Amino acid sequence: MDVLTLEDIVLFLHIGIHQHEKVRKQKVVITIKLSWLPQLTKKAVLNPSLEATLDYESFYARLKTLAEQEHLLLLESLAEKLSQLCLSYQQVEKTEISVSKENVLPYLGRSTFTLFRSQAWRARR
Repeated sequence: MDVLTLEDIVLFLHIGIHQHEKVRKQKVVITIKLSWLPQLTKKAVLNPSLEATLDYESFYARLKTLAEQEHLLLLESLAEKLSQLCLSYQQVEKTEISVSKENVLPYLGRSTFTLFRSQAWRARR
């Protein structure tokens, strides 16, 4: 598998269970790994175009819209929604998504949740 990694995507979202998390937006940092078959990379190299690969700009726009749609209670919920977006792209076979919130509590620097999903997992649902 070939892997494209989109690191340190920053969004400010309403996310969390506690009352103070419902009032103010929090910084959420996202890293997404998208895996696809090497044949697709070869095809993109031979025919370099946005149609042959992943258009970062349109992907980010879709990701941002999806993440900002509603207040989510858990990082897990955000990661699951983002996995569905990633797997909606035909070329993506597998995805790994990490979502982090910083300074959640005075004694906790960062809270990170990582999720792994595949087209095979999606088909079983």
